[in-house]
Amino acid sequence: MFKKPTQQDVLRISLGHNGPVTVHNMQSDDEPGGLLRGTVVLDCPNELRIKALTLKFEGRAKVMWSEDGQYFRDERQVIHHEWHFLSSLPYNKAHRLNGKHCYHFSLPLPADLPSSLSEDRATISYHLKAVAERPAFSTNFVYKRTINVQREVLTPTLMRPVSSARTASSFSYRVQLNRHVYSPGAIVPLDVQVHTVCKVQSFVCVLKNYVTLVTARHACRFSHTLAYLRDDHFGPRQGDNASQHDIILKTEQLKIPEHLVADTQTELLRVKHKLKISFMLIRQDGTPAPCFGSDRGQNHHTYQCDTSLRTRNSTNGSAHL
Repeated sequence: MFKKPTQQDVLRISLGHNGPVTVHNMQSDDEPGGLLRGTVVLDCPNELRIKALTLKFEGRAKVMWSEDGQYFRDERQVIHHEWHFLSSLPYNKAHRLNGKHCYHFSLPLPADLPSSLSEDRATISYHLKAVAERPAFSTNFVYKRTINVQREVLTPTLMRPVSSARTASSFSYRVQLNRHVYSPGAIVPLDVQVHTVCKVQSFVCVLKNYVTLVTARHACRFSHTLAYLRDDHFGPRQGDNASQHDIILKTEQLKIPEHLVADTQTELLRVKHKLKISFMLIRQDGTPAPCFGSDRGQNHHTYQCDTSLRTRNSTNGSAHL
């Protein structure tokens, strides 16, 4: 008995890799960041008439949010490419196919292609869609597949140590990170060097993300505190046997959350991260001294999260914008 083939039996997309498509942040925008490759498989158990066979790869970014009783939404195309494996034939003509047919495809991806993202207020999604067009009164065969894109930072400058320093007559400090990029869940070591005539009452480090959502007529900006570190035993205490001109050397450790949205830069969505550091000082008479730190714009450390984990963390619903 003749069995009518299903969509999945006839048409499917096989990718040349397992897992997400990785895009590398290259030093030059002219260099491709990654490669999307695979095969469109058209399996005809019996003779089928196919007018055309096409494949489309599309990426779209969306933002949506409510503010002051108004709803804002916008959508933009991130990338678009098409392949035409079987050319379209006139109305009364079609390709007669029998057996298994494989059509290979590949596409170099730009280095600035953003990672996949699925959040309440923003999404970045990528899809492959294959269509086998059939003659009139016959149902087309359609196969869709979601592509998970994630970024991996390779730029040497971002892997080098980064530091911030300030020198004054009564207070000097230097804070150094061993690199500019960290992964979700990683421990960030902060090498801190302080030279002050005052006592250091506490050391505070805050990791914040800064998010901007944009539509054609409005922009929304907000920030969140992602991690907080406070050390109230940073330097010698009152009564300790230490000179007021001692240099304090200490390594603090800040834990980055397991789930967060990594740095992103598109027309509709921008996400960046900053480390904000401050010192609370005490004069020799025990009164508080002025607080030096990020609130005065002196020691912001800007870094980008490792995009190799961005997609996993953003698609499981644990991270929110």
